[in-house]
Amino acid sequence: MLIDYAGPVSERGHMSAKHGLHGQFDLHRLREPLAAAGFERIEGDPLNWLGLHYLRAVRS
Repeated sequence: MLIDYAGPVSERGHMSAKHGLHGQFDLHRLREPLAAAGFERIEGDPLNWLGLHYLRAVRS
């Protein structure tokens, strides 16, 4: 399981999600690389806390 900020920076509510490396990173961009690495059942949603999101995937 991966947890970080996701989505457009302009839509992120928490101040820390807009600065430094977090402001340049979108967790959901990892979906395709995870699939290419053999991960399946990739799912993710907001955690509803500090604007964080999660991605969960399974590799057989």
